[in-house]
Amino acid sequence: MSYALPIDRIIGSEAAAVLVLQIASALEYHDRLPAQTAFRLACERVADCDPHFIAAPGQTWVARPELAPCLLVSRFAVKRRDSYNTVAIVVPVDGPLAGVESEIELVDLALGYQLEAWLPIDPDLAREALA
Repeated sequence: MSYALPIDRIIGSEAAAVLVLQIASALEYHDRLPAQTAFRLACERVADCDPHFIAAPGQTWVARPELAPCLLVSRFAVKRRDSYNTVAIVVPVDGPLAGVESEIELVDLALGYQLEAWLPIDPDLAREALA
């Protein structure tokens, strides 16, 4: 069971709406999806806090409670994404590896962690996450 906060509780409803619209627009343009399909997919992925769609600088991700005992890093901040959008460059914020920059595959981020905070939410950062 996940106790992740809904995205609108993390970044606010207005910022969440802007993020959904930006992702929908990118999906419609880049993937040539019909507008309604792109919007539905964007809503689903943002609601799930899918890092493939939303991982961006300024975010803090925390280990899912059920996996925390198994993971070396329990909380980290995202610095940037790689140019192929498959890896997030992160810095642990606590524990023995605090401050040591490393990489995490977005699929591993999706499976082991949940979004805890995204401050500040900046539309430009959200656009960069989609680029």
